[in-house]
Amino acid sequence: MEQPRCSGSSKPRESNDSTGFLHPGSVALTGVFALAVSKASDLSTTVIGLRLQPILVERNPIAVAFISEYGLVPGLAVFSVVAVTALTLLIEGAFGVLERTSAHVDAAAGRWGRLVCYGVGSACNVSFAVYNTVLILSVSA
Repeated sequence: MEQPRCSGSSKPRESNDSTGFLHPGSVALTGVFALAVSKASDLSTTVIGLRLQPILVERNPIAVAFISEYGLVPGLAVFSVVAVTALTLLIEGAFGVLERTSAHVDAAAGRWGRLVCYGVGSACNVSFAVYNTVLILSVSA
């Protein structure tokens, strides 16, 4: 004979949800996509600014090293790929370790943490692109 089951559950619904936006793969894929698109906006505004306005210079010393080594567009492209890859490995590695080793970080907390980290990285890239655009327009005026 089967024992009666309680209708309520002590686990949050999203921890059992393996589909939809909060699925671990969806969060990582969405985060990497947002990071890549936002980095591409930074890259494109940087290239436009440096090509159209000779008075503007790149101030990131790491990007400058890539530009010196590979040229403007290839250097910034390589730098962007390296930056997105490094941040993705850092976020996924850190949350993967936390989820496996900490009793206090469950899958739902890991998903929300990833969303926050990818969101902050993407917001930074967008802010760089906006700043570049303002610089280009202010020098052009």
